[in-house]
Amino acid sequence: MPSMKYIDTPRKKFLLFIPRDYASSQKKKWPMIVFLHGVDERGDDLRIISDFALTKQLNVMPDFPFFVVAPLCPLRTYWDRPRPAVMVKKIIDDIGREFFIDEKRIYLTGLSMGGYGTWYIASKYPDLFAAIVPLCGAANPEIAEKIKHIPAWVFHGVKDPIVSVRKSMDIVIALKKAGHKFLRFTAYPHLEHDCWTETYANMSLYSWLLAQKKH
Repeated sequence: MPSMKYIDTPRKKFLLFIPRDYASSQKKKWPMIVFLHGVDERGDDLRIISDFALTKQLNVMPDFPFFVVAPLCPLRTYWDRPRPAVMVKKIIDDIGREFFIDEKRIYLTGLSMGGYGTWYIASKYPDLFAAIVPLCGAANPEIAEKIKHIPAWVFHGVKDPIVSVRKSMDIVIALKKAGHKFLRFTAYPHLEHDCWTETYANMSLYSWLLAQKKH
């Protein structure tokens, strides 16, 4: 199984999952997924996100070939705000200095509020990520020009009563108009808001991520 570190400081709280074979990999550089949770998981308790959505998959995938970092969003803010975005960037930078992370294969994903954050943070740091995977989120279509070069796989449940699937459709349409050539959109006709259980259990998602690399 991957090993897990709890990093809990006044300014940064996050979980770090380290691949099982990292210690014996002889300075091999590893890809990393940054995972942004939803609004209900905000606060101070890292245990809430230790077995949730993407991190839950690590319990059934002992050979998961990525580092995974899961930051915790403070209670009174949201991922699509400047301070949390800066915090996420600092965490990525800190991990890159401590571990052998492949800077050309850093991926960003998140669900619901984390889906909003995925779009937002990618637009703030458009040269950082090799690919993004926003789930049941939304974004201002005006960001399309900034991120049209970033491969993206978007997921949403058609029956979502909390964040309308139209929100994802709007940014997908904007990206296509901007000339995005690396875009995939999966709209689940049978799902409501929880599209993350099915998405993060889909092994083809991780194969697709591994195929994405910054040039």
